[in-house]
Amino acid sequence: MIDIILPAYNCNRWIEESINSILNQSYKDWHLYIIDDNSTNKESIKIIEKMIVDNNKITLIKNEKNLKAPGSRMKAIRRTSGEYITFIDQDDIWHEDKLKKQIEIFKKYPDVDFVYGDLELINQNGELIKGSNTKVVKNNDKQNFTINELISKLGTIRIGTVMVKRKPFLNIGGFDTKLFGGEEWDAWLKIIISGANFYHLNDILAYRRIHDNNVSKVYLKERFNNVIVMLNKFIDSEYGDSVKRFKQKYVLLRIINMIEQKHYKECKDFINEYIDDKKKKILLLGISNEIGKLLIVKYKRLKNM
Repeated sequence: MIDIILPAYNCNRWIEESINSILNQSYKDWHLYIIDDNSTNKESIKIIEKMIVDNNKITLIKNEKNLKAPGSRMKAIRRTSGEYITFIDQDDIWHEDKLKKQIEIFKKYPDVDFVYGDLELINQNGELIKGSNTKVVKNNDKQNFTINELISKLGTIRIGTVMVKRKPFLNIGGFDTKLFGGEEWDAWLKIIISGANFYHLNDILAYRRIHDNNVSKVYLKERFNNVIVMLNKFIDSEYGDSVKRFKQKYVLLRIINMIEQKHYKECKDFINEYIDDKKKKILLLGISNEIGKLLIVKYKRLKNM
C-alpha cells in the first residue's frame, strides 16, 4: 500500500487537477490523505468534500489550527500504515504512471529505500514551460550513489517526485515541523546520511505549477532563511564540506532567481548577508546592470507613447 500525502490550504483553483491526477494513476493500491490546513476559503473544502464523497480510498483531515505543510504532512503520516509514502502539493499534478514506475523499482531492487525522478514546470494554465525539466542523469537510471554525490544533487530531489519506504523515513523522525522552508531537504539529508539506498528514475514523474502564489514566492525570505538555518546544522558533520558546497550553490542560484524575478531589494539584502566580499561586488554590479536594462526599456516605451 502507498500512502499519498496532500496538504491543502485555500486551494480551490487547482486542487481538482491534483486529485484527478491521483485518481487516474495506473497503479491502484494507494490511499490518499488530504489535510485541510484550517483554510479560510471554505469553497476549497467544499470542492474537496464533493470530490471524495463515497470514495473509501481518500481520507480528509481537517486541522483546527494552521500547521503549515510540514506539520500537516506529519499529522497525516502518523495515521498511515502503508509500506511506502509519497507526496503531492495542492497545485501540482502527477504523470499517470508515477506510482507504477516507482513501485516497479522497489520490487526489482528490494534494497532500495528511496526513489525519486524528474519533473517539469507548468504555468497557471497547465502548459509546459520550455526547458524546465530537472534531469540529473543522462540516458539512464541511477543507483548506488555515494553520500557526497547525493548531497550535491539535493536540490534536484523534489518532493513531488519522491517515494520513500516508511521505516527509513520514520527512523530519522520525518519532517521537522519547526521548519517552514527546507524541511524536505532536511529530511532527505538525514536519510542520505543514515546510509539509505537511493534510486533516481530517469523519467518525468510530476509537473510543478509556477504561479504568483507559490509558497516559495510569497514567503521568499522566511523560507530562504530556514533553508540556511537547516543546512548550517549539517556543517559540522562528517559530510560538512559537501553541505557547504551545496549551500554556496543554493545561495547563488536563489540570487540568480531573484534577479530574474526582479526582486532587486531582497536580492541585495541576501548578497550583503550571505556572500563574501570578493563575490559581492560582481553580483551587485550584475543587479545594477539588470536594473539599468529595465530602465532603458521603460524609457524607450515612454518615448514612443
